[in-house]
Amino acid sequence: MTQTQPERHLAAGAPWAPPQPEVHWVATQPPAGWPGYGAPAPQRHSGMRWGWIVLGVVAAIVAVAIIGTVAQKTAKMTINGSVVASGYGTLTPGTGCSMTSMEGKSISVFGSRGDLVGTTMLNGTDGVAVNQWNTYGYGNYADGCRFTFTLADVSAADDYYTVAVGNDASKGVGFSKEQLQTSGAQITYGHS
Repeated sequence: MTQTQPERHLAAGAPWAPPQPEVHWVATQPPAGWPGYGAPAPQRHSGMRWGWIVLGVVAAIVAVAIIGTVAQKTAKMTINGSVVASGYGTLTPGTGCSMTSMEGKSISVFGSRGDLVGTTMLNGTDGVAVNQWNTYGYGNYADGCRFTFTLADVSAADDYYTVAVGNDASKGVGFSKEQLQTSGAQITYGHS
């Protein structure tokens, strides 16, 4: 580093002023840490990065919630169940039975808003005699005939359902979704 002072000449009649030093720096390299001269530029930390991270996390949570809702609304379940229809008194429980009044009878499943979400038809000829109500005290006779059914591809979007013999939800039996999935729908028909 070199410091020089130029000579000053005063013009005739000019007031005297002290000389002002002029500093000239002569350097062969810029000071360390100056960006662009071999030293890395300082990293800028912006609050915007955290904003993007938070936005990404919120977007991921929303996406998972939407996917879960869509999956729940499109989920399907299979319902197994049985209908015990009254009307027997001469068969031994466990023997085969049939009822022409049950042939072609529909089994309907209604969602919690009353919309029909599944239906099937009973055979009516492949039942099993049961002593459901114990109405015959003079022997071990069947007082009903049990028919099984399966409903596949029933919407699993609701928490509660009604299962009915026929198409009238008001005459059905209520079940939770969990009950239908674990133990099925066991209903009776024609017994007062």
